[in-house]
Amino acid sequence: MRGQRGYSFIELLMVTALIALLAGMAVPHLQRIKITSQEKVALASLRTIFSAQATHHARFQLYGDMNALVSNEFLDDSLASGTKSGYSYTIGSVDASQFTAVAVPIEQGVSGEKGFYIDATGVIRFTDDGSPPTAASPPWR
Repeated sequence: MRGQRGYSFIELLMVTALIALLAGMAVPHLQRIKITSQEKVALASLRTIFSAQATHHARFQLYGDMNALVSNEFLDDSLASGTKSGYSYTIGSVDASQFTAVAVPIEQGVSGEKGFYIDATGVIRFTDDGSPPTAASPPWR
């Protein structure tokens, strides 16, 4: 065996096992970071919808649906499709005095864990299970 170079099978197996162990520890943490960041994007998007609704109401004396907010250039096209960063957005009941907007994860537990809600009061509400929140849901902390 003199003059041969390289690693033995056992050495390669141990390095592979060590890499697999480190990856197994890192992946859940990275998934948690991804979910948290997508939830923050959902909160920011609901705040953007609230601001767009306030501007629309100030100009037209009524709240608008998604199409009205985009066509009057109060919202950009990134929210117009109804999905952004793993969340689905809907604007519910709209009239002169009230609107509701809801953001729910497209795939609960993968793209997000919480559902969010905002209305004309500006209070963000949430659910922990990703279901659509309502005005009766607890306020976001």
